[in-house]
Amino acid sequence: MRSLKIKLTVFITSAIFFVVSLFAIVLYIATVLSTQAPITREDLERFASKRPEIEIFIKRHKEFEKVVELGEEIKEEQRIVYARTLFLLLPPIILLSALGSYGVATLFLRPIEEVTANIRLMGSRNLSQRIPEIESSEEVEFLVKAFNALMNELEEAFIA
Repeated sequence: MRSLKIKLTVFITSAIFFVVSLFAIVLYIATVLSTQAPITREDLERFASKRPEIEIFIKRHKEFEKVVELGEEIKEEQRIVYARTLFLLLPPIILLSALGSYGVATLFLRPIEEVTANIRLMGSRNLSQRIPEIESSEEVEFLVKAFNALMNELEEAFIA
């Protein structure tokens, strides 16, 4: 892996994947694992008081244990749905982050590619040619100035 563009793409994609994974883990802990406490009759009655259809269901089913068992099954189903959703969303997230990262890497490396293209046009027969100054990062601007200064010295050495 010698290409700087590929290295930047892998780095940015990895960073995005890390952040998304961390967010998913925190969300999983906050929503799914934090609901591990067993359901109490008070919780059920408080919940049912806000939802008449559930209150009717609870009144029909006098056996509290069966209602709690149903609640536990619902929580387990939520865990499964969450895990399935997470595994279905991760591949597209990785793909989109890789494509976006490649675009960002291409954008960042465009000035370096311009400098490289200009250098390739130069040869021993046209020592007077210089790289036009590029508005970019300080490093790229410094590289262009240093290369042009080197070309000035080379041209002077060949002329003298």
